[in-house]
Amino acid sequence: VWRQRSCTASIKYVSSKRHGRNIRMEQKATKVLGVVFFTFVLLWAPFFIANVLISCGAHIEEEMINLVTWLGYASSMVNPFFYTFFNKTFRQTFLKIIKCQMRRSRKYHF
Repeated sequence: VWRQRSCTASIKYVSSKRHGRNIRMEQKATKVLGVVFFTFVLLWAPFFIANVLISCGAHIEEEMINLVTWLGYASSMVNPFFYTFFNKTFRQTFLKIIKCQMRRSRKYHF
C-alpha cells in the first residue's frame, strides 16, 4: 500500500511540475504576443489616421504619407527582433554565432 501511494505522489509531483512549466511558457508567449500586437497597432496607427484625414479633405504632404507608410512597414521588420529578445535560447545561440564561438557538436545526416 505504501508503495502505491509513493508512486502516485511522485506522479502527481511530476505532473504539477510540468503544469507549472506550461503555465510559465503560456504567460511568456502571451507577453510576447502582447508586445508584438501593441507595436503593430502603434506603428500602423499613423498610416490609418493620415488616410482618414485625407478622406475628410485634409491636405497632408507626400513626404509625411511616405513616412507613415514606412513606419507601418517597419512593424513587420521589428517582429523578428521581439521574438529574438524574448527567447533566451535563440538569443544565446545568436550571440555565439556573432562572436564566432559556435562549435559543431553534432553532425546531421539527411
